[in-house]
Amino acid sequence: MKDYEECIAFLGQWGCFQFVIFFLLCASIMPNGFGAFTLVFLTDVPPHHCIVPGANLTEEWQKAAIPIEVVNGVEEKSRCSRYRLDVVMDLWAQGSAPGDVNLTQLQQEPCVDGWSYSKDIYQSTLVTEFDLVCHDEWKQPFTASVFYAGVTCGSLFSGELSDKFGRKPILFATMAVQTLFTFFQVFADSWILFTVLLFFNGLGQMSNFVAALVLGAEILTGHARVMYSSLATNSAFALGYMMLPLFAYFLRDWRGLLLGLAVPGLAYIPMWWLIPESPRWLLFQGKVKEAEAIIKKAARWNKIPVPQNTFDQFVVPEKEQEKAKKNYSVLDLFKTSTIRITTLNLFFIWFIMFLAYYGLNLNTSQLHPNPYLSCFISALVEIPAYTCSWLILSSLKSVQPKNGSEVPYDELHTEASYVARIGVTGASPWSQSWGGCSPASAWWPGLPPRGPAALSPKERRGAVLTWAHVGGSKWGRCKEICAAVEGGDLDDRISGHGD
Repeated sequence: MKDYEECIAFLGQWGCFQFVIFFLLCASIMPNGFGAFTLVFLTDVPPHHCIVPGANLTEEWQKAAIPIEVVNGVEEKSRCSRYRLDVVMDLWAQGSAPGDVNLTQLQQEPCVDGWSYSKDIYQSTLVTEFDLVCHDEWKQPFTASVFYAGVTCGSLFSGELSDKFGRKPILFATMAVQTLFTFFQVFADSWILFTVLLFFNGLGQMSNFVAALVLGAEILTGHARVMYSSLATNSAFALGYMMLPLFAYFLRDWRGLLLGLAVPGLAYIPMWWLIPESPRWLLFQGKVKEAEAIIKKAARWNKIPVPQNTFDQFVVPEKEQEKAKKNYSVLDLFKTSTIRITTLNLFFIWFIMFLAYYGLNLNTSQLHPNPYLSCFISALVEIPAYTCSWLILSSLKSVQPKNGSEVPYDELHTEASYVARIGVTGASPWSQSWGGCSPASAWWPGLPPRGPAALSPKERRGAVLTWAHVGGSKWGRCKEICAAVEGGDLDDRISGHGD
């Protein structure tokens, strides 16, 4: 009997086929980089103040009609109020000048005639289009909340769908969702419609990344798989993130920016005929002939002779079959002390890392007067973080867990490629998908030495990784971590034999 990697070892780790899959899947991840943080520019608030109508008012009185406030030690025009217009008009009609009147004693009123927005940086944003300021300022963060609610819902279902229908269909379906709903948002004529479309856009956002991650990790083997799952996928995300401020710099109207981000999605249509389904997934579904057809195609691309009946000796491991049949609930995470401590530790660590990452990146426009520069630098620092973690982990051959079983170098590398990023950028939410607990477990007590990707059955990997992205308290991911806490089985842990 042979496992999957032994059956396809004749292909080698690098060849024409592997290079094509490697770079095409990385390209498919890039839209996630700029899609995740588009709201940084769409909901940025330019300087603004109340409109002061009245063609007869002198320019001096129009300026004086806006109260001056001190914000963070700096004097600036009030953003949400003005002096009562009828009083200002009466003073002007009486021939008074602003210097003759104690303006601070005048009554104020809200911006009943709307706002005037600065166009020094943006031609228009969602804020200027739908007046999301003052009493409607709450709509700015709520817009982002709706988007990430869509990301959460997409994560809940896309993994299960990819396990059932295949990695490739879900990858392209989520890419289509991203592209189409980004395009539809261009024509939104109200904040409510835009927010609804944004929710559906979010359905494909995280799901696309994880589908590409899983597909590549299952097609590639050895060092190609390690590099793809660690350095390449995350660098592709960072490159997409770096593209966002470039798009926003040249497309300063929010509709133009969304259109510019949607059009590149058309370039992914030809990929359907170049990216195959996961042969590993096909084998677990019993579709041996289809898996063999993909391997034969790979061999032709690599100019390697194909052995007869490649998967004749392939057998799904019995342990994997047993894991696939088991269903664990959230309550199983708290039945024994070992799992309970692990669960609570992971929840706390994830919450802190998510808070730091989003807290920084969703507010990059506030870090520097030039929001394009600050956003670009924020994305740029992720590249050396990934590279450092990759180089550090490349020097590690294996880790010896408590139970004495060895964690192979490539699994550790694949699942723990985010150590440096935690210190540099606060850690990416997607970085946790491939086993972000692994690096943390080196220093944090109670954490298992292996991540969920290795612990979970391969035919359920899509669900495991997408459930891992549901939020700071990712319940779904922990049910798979519990499948082999410290090398043991979940049944043993629940029964108390592992305590």
